[in-house]
Amino acid sequence: MRLFAATWASALALSIALGSAAVATADPSLAPNPFDRLAPLVKAGDSMPATRFLDQRNAPFRFSDLRGDAVAVAFVYTRCRDACPIITRKFGALRSLLGDGPFRLVEVTIDPRHDTPSVLAAYAREYRIESPQWRVLTGDPGAVDDFDRSMGIHSIASDPDTILHDERIVLVTPDATVAEIIEGSSWTPADLAAELRHVANERASLMARFDLALGAALAYCGGALNGRAGIGDLIATIAIIGVVIWLFVWVIRRTTG
Repeated sequence: MRLFAATWASALALSIALGSAAVATADPSLAPNPFDRLAPLVKAGDSMPATRFLDQRNAPFRFSDLRGDAVAVAFVYTRCRDACPIITRKFGALRSLLGDGPFRLVEVTIDPRHDTPSVLAAYAREYRIESPQWRVLTGDPGAVDDFDRSMGIHSIASDPDTILHDERIVLVTPDATVAEIIEGSSWTPADLAAELRHVANERASLMARFDLALGAALAYCGGALNGRAGIGDLIATIAIIGVVIWLFVWVIRRTTG
């Protein structure tokens, strides 16, 4: 009986899939699902993809162009009025902290159909993004979508002007390989500057790097407080736990005394 039910369920699923494919084939007006294309996930130690981009000056760009520099890569879109402007402003502070060393900042759009080079140029003027130290990238929509997915960025439009997406920073070594991937947006410019200096094989603050690692761990566990995770949040978390334990002990003593 179980075998029959499993076989029937499999047949039904296959029928639905074939039916959906037939409808999609019969109606060429239906937009193809971009997730139907495979985009192998890039991990630490892998080379950056050879995707061709255009920057805010309409100049061609590949990540191999930045060999010799340590690179921080973020993912934004220009119509965003929430997290993306915060990330861009933090990149501005990061740029100031890094000075004239061998460092580059890159922001890749997750909305390449809207974010043309001219739109990126206006965005760059608004946030005082100066190239070549700091670039904002777009390109062929399909190629950019594939690149974003290969970097672990998933996005979905919740309305015509709003896109929900992952927040992560990819750090790239001077030989154009992925050094590490930082989840979330709880990092501070000082912490990220220290980590990028480490990626560039320069002296870096161990405390700032520890704060970044701790913040990433707490954010992953859902422990970020007020949008920031790090040493301060660890102390706050320990204090909260301590108070809860004290209250628990106090209640037990009062009820059993």
